[in-house]
Amino acid sequence: MPIEVGIWRLGDRPERINMSAIESESKLEDTLVGDISILSPQLMLIGRQVSTAYGKFIDLLAIDVEGNLTIIELKKNRTPREVVAQLLDYGSWVQSLSYDEIAAIYSEKNPGKELEQGFDEAFEISLPEKINQSHELIVVASELDPSTERIISYLTDNYGVPINAVFFRYFREQDFDYLARTWLIAPEEAERKVSKAYTKKGSESWNDRDFGSGSSESGIVCSSR
Repeated sequence: MPIEVGIWRLGDRPERINMSAIESESKLEDTLVGDISILSPQLMLIGRQVSTAYGKFIDLLAIDVEGNLTIIELKKNRTPREVVAQLLDYGSWVQSLSYDEIAAIYSEKNPGKELEQGFDEAFEISLPEKINQSHELIVVASELDPSTERIISYLTDNYGVPINAVFFRYFREQDFDYLARTWLIAPEEAERKVSKAYTKKGSESWNDRDFGSGSSESGIVCSSR
């Protein structure tokens, strides 16, 4: 289970800042679009509401510093089965995207800018010659229910599916808003679990299969209103 986050203001006596309900998950999506590093400093946003070949839309599509893709879906009141199945479906489409197709998506979502330029500005290194060698699936939610946790842990532990979840807690005090981030599985632990599953089942990677489909890390972001 992820670690619950609490925030206290220090003074003569510590005073706890109460958690509030975020106004909407669309506001959370807007926040991540404005600064995807809130989710991970290793990510650059390729686009929002990316259309797939079969008429569905990925909430957020990103690329990491190694040139691998990350599919990010907000739970948006969907059931665990719905959001996880949607991510697996998107993964089956994303894994076949070519360099040119990814570059075209980026240019469409970022008019006047090329993928190579954006990557260089984000990470201060050149885009790798080979990209999309693997991908990651992330569920983003304002809270995580036990069923979602069980499904994700099952897929990661037993089948090496690179899927994780992160939830955000929202705090408000006077003129400041605070956003606290907690991963269901710490990213380095998730990577270890995926690698362990590969070793257990053979050298075949999850991205080569016909799916068709620990510890925690937290962080806090503050903004003025």
